[in-house]
Amino acid sequence: MDRYEMIVKPAWESIRAFLCAGGAERDLPARLNLSAETLRRYRKKYPEFETLLAECRKCAAELADDQVEAALFRRATGYDVGCDDAVRHVPADVKAAVFWLKNRRPDAWRDRRNVVLEEPVKITFSAEEKEL
Repeated sequence: MDRYEMIVKPAWESIRAFLCAGGAERDLPARLNLSAETLRRYRKKYPEFETLLAECRKCAAELADDQVEAALFRRATGYDVGCDDAVRHVPADVKAAVFWLKNRRPDAWRDRRNVVLEEPVKITFSAEEKEL
């Protein structure tokens, strides 16, 4: 049995938890007591390990997106900061609110609208307008 079977494979769930929580892949070798080169070799040799890491990258990216979305929402709606003694209110940010709405409800909030005419429009000009 090689070191991959002894060290890495049994640690898959802890690797998944660490990376999906936002841990950095560059910290894996130290966490597993392996060199960075050994880990690179395992990624090439074991496709299922590379697949695990790719899934974890996707999971971490989704977590980051969720955190940014929550922060943008908080900024767009305003929030309170401070301790029990002194609480300061941070008012809503109009730019953040507009950004949020343009992305979440583009049909109602986008700057440009595409207008589709159901029937052709007939334009008629008066005699004076024709002379111009």
